[in-house]
Amino acid sequence: MAVIKAVPLLLLLALTSSVSAGRVLLQSCPSTCYTASGSTGYCCPSGFNCFSSDTFTCYPASASYPSDPSTAVSNGFTAGSTPAPTTGSPGPAGSPPTESPVAPGPAPAGTDSNAIGIPLSGGSCTSSAYPSTCTTADGSAQYCCPTGTGCFSSSTFTCYSLSAGTYPSGPTSFDCSKIIELTIDDAQALFKTGELTSRLLVSCYLQRIADYDNIGTFKGLTAYATNAVLELNPTALADADAKDIERAACAPNCNLNKLHGIPVALKDNVCADGMECTAGSWNLFGSVHEEAYLTTGIKNAGGIILCKLGLSEWANYRGSSVSGWSGRGGQVYNPYVRYSISGQLIVRNPYPEIPSVFPDNTTFVNYTNPTIVSGSSSGSGVAAAANLAMVTIGSETSGSILGPSGANGIVGIKPTVGLVSRAGVIPLSESQDTAGPMCRTVADAVYLLDATTGVDPKDSYTAGQVVPAGGFAQFLKTTGLQGKKIAFLPLNPNTTNSATLEGYNAIPDILRAQGATVDELPFPFTIPGTANLGTGGTGGILSTDFKVNINQFLSELSWKPGFTVQKTLADMIQFNKDNYLLEFQGGTCCRGEPAYGNFFQQTWESSQNTTGFSNPNYISAKQNASAVAAGITSFLDGNGYDAITSTGGLTGTFATAQFPSISVPGLKSSLGSPVGFVFHGVRYSEAKLIEMAYAYEQAKPFPRPIPTYCNGASC
Repeated sequence: MAVIKAVPLLLLLALTSSVSAGRVLLQSCPSTCYTASGSTGYCCPSGFNCFSSDTFTCYPASASYPSDPSTAVSNGFTAGSTPAPTTGSPGPAGSPPTESPVAPGPAPAGTDSNAIGIPLSGGSCTSSAYPSTCTTADGSAQYCCPTGTGCFSSSTFTCYSLSAGTYPSGPTSFDCSKIIELTIDDAQALFKTGELTSRLLVSCYLQRIADYDNIGTFKGLTAYATNAVLELNPTALADADAKDIERAACAPNCNLNKLHGIPVALKDNVCADGMECTAGSWNLFGSVHEEAYLTTGIKNAGGIILCKLGLSEWANYRGSSVSGWSGRGGQVYNPYVRYSISGQLIVRNPYPEIPSVFPDNTTFVNYTNPTIVSGSSSGSGVAAAANLAMVTIGSETSGSILGPSGANGIVGIKPTVGLVSRAGVIPLSESQDTAGPMCRTVADAVYLLDATTGVDPKDSYTAGQVVPAGGFAQFLKTTGLQGKKIAFLPLNPNTTNSATLEGYNAIPDILRAQGATVDELPFPFTIPGTANLGTGGTGGILSTDFKVNINQFLSELSWKPGFTVQKTLADMIQFNKDNYLLEFQGGTCCRGEPAYGNFFQQTWESSQNTTGFSNPNYISAKQNASAVAAGITSFLDGNGYDAITSTGGLTGTFATAQFPSISVPGLKSSLGSPVGFVFHGVRYSEAKLIEMAYAYEQAKPFPRPIPTYCNGASC
């Protein structure tokens, strides 16, 4: 069991930044003062001097001695004559408070035991000198803390100096095995009791990334390595310290966002200040970009950006590709199923070293069956599943949240297009792009979603968004399936593996037991009005959108010295030709296996040949997409359905319609990898989908599977 006391030096060299000296607990009475009559003793804080009148005794050392009335009043004191200072026993600063001065209580081991706080028997602190009412973590005692201090709600002390540097104390270690499957609510409870700080939480995730992910390389992978993390945030620990200070300053009556102090990992097409934003490519390495609106929303809610995650390069929109592979990051691996040989699942390192190739009769499952890791938000799915991050953000144009969420046994919310701003997210298609949370639980996903919504003038699609007053967390109801009517789409019994089919066919009874009405649709079934998908239908939307949208995005970038400026899609195509060895690694990007022989840029070249939004084919495709949306709405609303369910077979249809979906874990394939169960709804029906997904999650008779990294065997 790993117990974090300090993150390994090598890991922290790139993470630590200079911080001020450590915060210290208040010392006992730095200045002891008496009133002029000698009747009352007071203790003045550091930075104050004695002024021994009959009404007050302390004044700021930085101010003039307050014999002058104007100076005294400006510093919050009543003017008086100049007496001779006297000495006395400790007491509170300023005018005599209603609370009686007492000796300080105990402090945690390893800290100064002279923290100043005045026990409070009831009510609140009324003294102007001791204004902060603080409570120990267990609620057993209250203290009044002096001006210039904040509350730290541990079980043994409550005050620390706001001006003394780094946050003083709290737990010095945490058993990192406890972060496995830790939820946001779990973490917030530990923050409140003082058992955990954001610094320790971030440190545990950094340690786990170092142990299980082999960050920064896809050569010589171990049997454990998932290769999901592309880049660490160099300010993550400093950001965590800041959240610990904020929490301490408001304890015990904090009203902080659920996301406060929580580490969040971003897909590498979601831009964040101080980090690369490349879509997994070398094209954009060295570019300078605006932070994504959703990233700023996460930070404003108190979230800590932990790292950037690998993905299918360019969201799987450059050329033929394998899910989870990028030129910058290499292959992301599913933590449930790793490798197969002659149809048998084994524990093995697929790529020991260059220039190895597959042995005869050996198949790399990520290629022959891309759903094993899925994409394009591969790293987001794997990082959440493997507990490399508490919560993650992915993005979807068509299936890129729902697919890897299902394949990695996590929850994925694909919002209505327009619910989450795409500003600062590397674009593929303005018609279908959206970002969304990928987490281990529905509640965590909803907390993250609530931090990322909002109308953004830089994304016109957000103008009509529908967000309930109070956000979406209010719809986390165990009764969320009661009264719901659901259309249950059947799977093909001839092509679906038996393990998935058996689990899926048992779901209607689970839903009915929770109060839902379930109509099991016949097989095969097509939603009326959606048959015109594909070539000649909506297939021309993405290629046209990409050229227009990426050219606009590139035009807004600046570049660090020494990097190739690329302002258009044509520039990026040429960059890849000029830097073939870098981006494609000479045609042997993935150890020379023929599986990767088509990793070029056919899709980009096709997009480059499009002629813009006025092209008649594009206009027709957009009209067809609108017809698809109308067909879905007519079918669901016309039959009183709150949702239709699938295992992903409707993903493309609902992506074209710009409609929301939620994938929840609960099924598995014959390979042993997870399969998601998906609720699909009409535009801005997220509240209903959340109710149903949460109630199903709470009611299903099996927990989310925890990855073993070794196909269920011991590594």
